[in-house]
Amino acid sequence: MSAIILALMQVELAKRLVASSFADRVFFANSRTEANEAAIRFARKYQRHTTANEKLPATEFIAFSNCFHGRTLGTLALTKLIKKGKIAAVFVEPIQGEGGIYSATKEFLQSLRNTCDEAGTLLVFDEVSTS
Repeated sequence: MSAIILALMQVELAKRLVASSFADRVFFANSRTEANEAAIRFARKYQRHTTANEKLPATEFIAFSNCFHGRTLGTLALTKLIKKGKIAAVFVEPIQGEGGIYSATKEFLQSLRNTCDEAGTLLVFDEVSTS
């Protein structure tokens, strides 16, 4: 396929994703690492633009154990609570696929969503290659 046809297909897919989700934009990446690196950059930019001038923007990230977030983050254990002003984003795989198939419960994800919202922290769902 030509590059023009592929680009048009991406535009159509992006429009369909926006129409059927909460998102107003779509970012396509070639790998899990690129996707997560972009999410990190987007989270940092979001924190810079939403933090009042007198405060420092949140710069820390949390990822859960038993999941793989690409070579950028590796596997990190969650060792502390999400604190307002400290955590820029929390990365979670709703369905973990590295050490077996483990699905997060709806209640856990909703609680995590609420906690992130209260703290002004972004919640990033990593579903690049659930298998």
